[in-house]
Amino acid sequence: DQLDKLLDRMDNPDFWRTVHNKQEGENVVLKEDDIAIINKLKSNKFPDLGYNPYEPYIDFITYDKLETPLVDTPEPKRRFIPSKHEHKKVMKLIRAIRNGWIKPKEDTPKKPSYYDLWGTKEDTEKQNPMHMPAPKLTL
Repeated sequence: DQLDKLLDRMDNPDFWRTVHNKQEGENVVLKEDDIAIINKLKSNKFPDLGYNPYEPYIDFITYDKLETPLVDTPEPKRRFIPSKHEHKKVMKLIRAIRNGWIKPKEDTPKKPSYYDLWGTKEDTEKQNPMHMPAPKLTL
């Protein structure tokens, strides 16, 4: 059996393009087109020449504008009227502001936060109180 395969390999010039089909039980010689597709798949390319993977995306769901709504029921009144709980929360905040329990923040102009880039070490420590210098290594 091995000897027959070796002799077939030496005598048959199309041996390298012959594939065994297990379903039909016969050897099939691949055409040039099939070999080109296999080579493209090996090199991680698309097998079809006319295929463009970067075509513009077409959104099929929202492509056509719908004239009628999906649900035709009228909107309930409760969606437009604020709830009792919201009314109670707002009244509680208004009462607290009127009595002076909550004071709104006054607008204070922010001073710009600049620092000296080429300054000394003491300047950076003053700027950031949480600064912790790296430990010095012994050389």
